Amino acid sequence: FRPSFLYDEFHLYHGYSLATITYMLAYMKGLFDQIIFSSATPIEVKSIIHEGYQPISATPSTEGDTVRHPIELDIEGAKGILGSDDTPNIKGLVDKYYEASRDRAQTVKVLVILSSVMTCLRLQDVLEKAYPNEVTAIHGLIPPSSRPRDRSGFKPIVVGTSAIEIGVDFDASSLIIEAHDSSTFVQRLGRGARHNNCYATAFLPELYLPSLKEHVTEGTYITPVELSSYVRQSLPDLPSYADFPLSNQAAPILLAVLINWVIESRAGGR
Repeated sequence: FRPSFLYDEFHLYHGYSLATITYMLAYMKGLFDQIIFSSATPIEVKSIIHEGYQPISATPSTEGDTVRHPIELDIEGAKGILGSDDTPNIKGLVDKYYEASRDRAQTVKVLVILSSVMTCLRLQDVLEKAYPNEVTAIHGLIPPSSRPRDRSGFKPIVVGTSAIEIGVDFDASSLIIEAHDSSTFVQRLGRGARHNNCYATAFLPELYLPSLKEHVTEGTYITPVELSSYVRQSLPDLPSYADFPLSNQAAPILLAVLINWVIESRAGGR
C-alpha cells in the first residue's frame, strides 16, 4: 500500500516555490499512488505535470452543510495599494460595520484584509485607540506563537494581511478586503459568509472597476460561481512562472535543493 500526497492551497505556489514543488514531484512521485492538488482558485498545472492527470471539481449539492452564505457586497475603486491616505476611509467602514454587527452572534464583527503591512500597522494603531482591547492583528510581524489558535481567541475586530487569507475558518459578520488580481479577490472574499450572512466591501484597482460593474450591478443577486467568473474576466491572474523550473537559471537552485534533501535524509551521512 502506498499513500496519497496532498498539496492544499496550491494557488499560493509561484516562481521559486513552484519550481521546488515541480522538482520534488519528479524526485518522489513513485512513492505515492496519487498526488492531489487542492485549491478554491486553482492555477494551471499542465506545464509542471508532463503526463495525464484528472481534474476534480465540486458540484452544487442540496445535502450537507452550507459552505457559503449570502454576502451583501459593495465594490469601491482604489488608485493603487491602499496606504496611509486611505486609513480614514477604512476606519469609517469599520465603524459602520461594527455598529451594524454589534448585536450579531459572530465573534468577529469586522474582518479587514489588506495588502500592505505598513497600512495594516497604521490601521491597527488607529483602531486600537478607538476600540481598546478589541483588536486582533495578524500579519508578518506577528509571530505565529502570538496568534490565536482557534476562533474563540479572536477579538471583535481583526485586521491583517495575506497571513489570514487562508487557513482560518472565520465566523465574521462583515468583511473589508483589497485585491489586485482575481485569485486574491476570490480567496479573500471567501473569508466571509462561511457561517452566516455577511456585509462586505472590496477595494479594487479603478482600472478594472468598469468591466466588473458591467456584470455586478447594484441591487442584483448573482451566484458565487457567476461572481468568480466575472472576476476572472475583469481582473488579471497572477503569473505562475511555471516555465521557470525548466530554465537554465533554475538549475543551480534546484541542485541546491536536492543537495539539502540528501544531507537532511537519513542516508545523508553516507
